[in-house]
Formats: sequence, structure tokens, C-alpha cells
Amino acid sequence: MSDEESDLQSSLSPAVKVGGMRIARHVRESEEKPLPKSELMKQAAEHNSEITAVSATDFATREERECHDRTVKAMHSKPQPSLTKPHPDPSLRIIQQPLK
Repeated sequence: MSDEESDLQSSLSPAVKVGGMRIARHVRESEEKPLPKSELMKQAAEHNSEITAVSATDFATREERECHDRTVKAMHSKPQPSLTKPHPDPSLRIIQQPLK
């Protein structure tokens, strides 16, 4: 019984009271240490070097390559509206005001 009481007394409270409400605290115990900046830069350089563009040899014909280029361009381009809405001149606004 005394062991259980000492464990309960030494443990942290399960929640913190903030603004009149109890909010659970999530304690993260990570075993991994953060990598130094030089290691991060090294990994980033290795990762970026593996990314390459689609080579022309992957396609059998020139038409396939052009079709691929058109499809990618169509997917990434934003469609333009066919008609634009007319914007009224702000100086011509009529303000309804009550008569005296």
C-alpha cells in the first residue's frame, strides 16, 4: 500500500487546468536525439539528388512525350473564366436616406 501511495504522489497530474478547464498534457518521450544541422543538410542533399525529371527515353514515341507534357500542363494550370463579371463604379452608388 505504501508503494502505491508513493507512486501516486511522485507522478504528475494527468491534466493541467487552463482557463477553467482541464486539458490533458501529452508528454513525448523520444529516444531519438535530433540530428545536427550538418547531418540534416547532408540528408537533404542526398534526397534532392534522387529526384529527376521524366527522361525522354521513358516514352516510346514523340507523340507520347508531347501528350504527357500537355496532360501535366493541363493539370497544373488554373482554368481562366470565359466571362468576367462587370464591376460597378463605386462613385455611382445611391445611398437610401430617409426624408425629414
